Amino acid sequence: MPQLPMVKDGSRRKTNRCLADLSGDWYRDRIPSSQLILPAIFTHQDQINLKTKAAPFVRSLITNCRRSLTHGLWVVDTSLDDQSGSPTNQKKRFPGLVKLHQELRAQLTPGTQVIAGPY
Repeated sequence: MPQLPMVKDGSRRKTNRCLADLSGDWYRDRIPSSQLILPAIFTHQDQINLKTKAAPFVRSLITNCRRSLTHGLWVVDTSLDDQSGSPTNQKKRFPGLVKLHQELRAQLTPGTQVIAGPY
């Protein structure tokens, strides 16, 4: 399903919501032989690691999953260089990703797939 990367200021939320609605409309009119996967493309670590900044993105993703009748959510953080071996990754970034995935799973409809990475 088409989605734009989520930028730091959240300015693409409305466009992504429209794309989710259109995808849901398209899916309803088809024989449901395929599954829709909504990509969640984060572009800045604050969108994941700072709860006050992450909350609007999480709400938006949950809303878009429900509106589009998606079967799964694919979470990617384009700003993470996991091969660097940085202590920040181990102490902040990876735990932040785990918390994000836990929060998403808690709020998504049961049975919705959550796909992680690449990171």
